[in-house]
Amino acid sequence: MISIPITEVKLFMNHLLCRSTFDAFCVPELSLSTFASFHMDGHILKDYYTKEEYETLYKDRTPIARWKQLRPVCFELIRGNHTPLSFSIVLQLSSRAVESFLSETDTSFAVSDINGLFLNLRYKDSRLNAVTGTSLNIFSMDKSLEHAWDQKIQKFILSLES
Repeated sequence: MISIPITEVKLFMNHLLCRSTFDAFCVPELSLSTFASFHMDGHILKDYYTKEEYETLYKDRTPIARWKQLRPVCFELIRGNHTPLSFSIVLQLSSRAVESFLSETDTSFAVSDINGLFLNLRYKDSRLNAVTGTSLNIFSMDKSLEHAWDQKIQKFILSLES
């Protein structure tokens, strides 16, 4: 786990709220404080859909809302003359993206070993930080996955700032 200070906050926020840069990430939870506090649990409520709709939409996907679905809502809450007081957005790599990531890295982990690869965005007092995180379904002293994820996110954030 590493914490990366975002130096170009305005540019990063443009990527987050106005572009599709983060759209493929799942969002298990987020909190946002503007004129009021808003908390969202991104876990899909199965009862909202018919059985057929749910199976069509989430058969091969993690049943967590994507940033693409939540971005317009967050944009509406954030936009205006005031910057937010704070926010915390937990972004999780989708299971398909985890498979792709593993194929690119030199680790011995299987997809079933991984509970989640996370990018936590935290904004407060005009400072924005990105914090990486990994969660495993197994016990392992091997940190190769964590290091590979940290490096990928560092490169990703650098590419956004240039």
